Amino acid sequence: MTAVVTTIVFGLVPALRVSAQRPSGTLGAFGARSDAVPAQARLRRALIVVQATISLGLLATAWQLVSTVQADAVSSGTPPNQLLIARFDLRPFQAGPSATDSFYADLVSGISRLPDVDAVGIARATSIWSFGGNAPASVRVWRPSDSPEMGREISGGYVGGDIFRAVGLRVIAGRDFVEADRGHSRPQVAIVNRAFADQMDGAVVGTIVHIAAPGEHFVSGLDVRLAGIVESTIEPRIGPGPPSEKIYLPAPIEAEPALAAYIRTRGPAVALAQPVRELASRINPRVPVLQIGSLQEFNERGFAQQLWLARAAVFVGAVGLLLATAGLYGISSYVVAMRSRELAIRIALGARPAAILSMVLTQSMRVAIVGLFCGGISALVASRIIQSEYHGIVGIDRPAFAGAVLLFLTAMLAASALPAIRASRVDPVENLRDA
Repeated sequence: MTAVVTTIVFGLVPALRVSAQRPSGTLGAFGARSDAVPAQARLRRALIVVQATISLGLLATAWQLVSTVQADAVSSGTPPNQLLIARFDLRPFQAGPSATDSFYADLVSGISRLPDVDAVGIARATSIWSFGGNAPASVRVWRPSDSPEMGREISGGYVGGDIFRAVGLRVIAGRDFVEADRGHSRPQVAIVNRAFADQMDGAVVGTIVHIAAPGEHFVSGLDVRLAGIVESTIEPRIGPGPPSEKIYLPAPIEAEPALAAYIRTRGPAVALAQPVRELASRINPRVPVLQIGSLQEFNERGFAQQLWLARAAVFVGAVGLLLATAGLYGISSYVVAMRSRELAIRIALGARPAAILSMVLTQSMRVAIVGLFCGGISALVASRIIQSEYHGIVGIDRPAFAGAVLLFLTAMLAASALPAIRASRVDPVENLRDA
């Protein structure tokens, strides 16, 4: 239906213009070339400007969205293609706490001895990244002087190994976990992220907080001292909001059969996927690797819909740019054809081909420059809107914006250059023979 209406509307306007023309204006010696007058071609050029504006704005904005979703998900440290994540779950096998602890201890120890491994840690999967999903609450935290109802349910939980170095999170206050912290059956200390610390009044390091597993009426609650603060993980997600609050414990407050291994590598992370599978199979052949891949792959899977939409927008912008290029080429070629006598006279009077080339190219590129200016403004406005809705974007993605502008200018220059070259080669004898 849209295609039918569009065809009728855009076919009706030229038909009305043709029907309104006077016979004396179209049958004269130069009547057929009246459309070469710039004032009468403004509508066509305006349509090209609008098309160029939309295509450039869409290209730059969608390109930025794609690059943002694929960007690093951590605030600093490990590149996404050098962090391997492997998820395990021992719950279906009804493994006891001792067997669970033994499996993960052997796993961390074995992975650390693999070649090209820089650091390895384990953690509850959602205590590091949720990959676009809503991370379920792991613990309830409140001050000992408050009632449990005044606490907050946040994500976090047990972490082991060299987890913070593996995922690239710096300790910005206090200290990291030490071996003595892991020697207790239940946690005595905890580390929180910056987002958690920002919600607390006064000093954070050294403060005592009460934690409990949610859903157990707080019977497992215990006091822990906050030993340090780490950076907050930042993951791209649709929807405004700061990074989520998280707390990390050196020992579980309840059984942790479902954990993920985070492996920082010196080379491409995917190269270690098969060795990790084989290692896990040797430790316990019954326990499968539920998911394994680089951080980049997990991000792309977690944001597959957003990536698909962003890439579709890039494709639509590219198609729009192709149509704008074809339109500019058509208008430039048409104007050159209508002005063939004028160009022939200019050449006959001594105008050089380079001057004709420059004149026609300048006139055509004016349309492109106007489209570039308007498209740049639309891209900046769209980028501001995305920044307000998409957490993690700061400022304009300059490479994406520059790439879209370069592609736009290249296409417009190609569309303008071909008719201009043709104009510089007009033959005065052939075009003025019937004058």
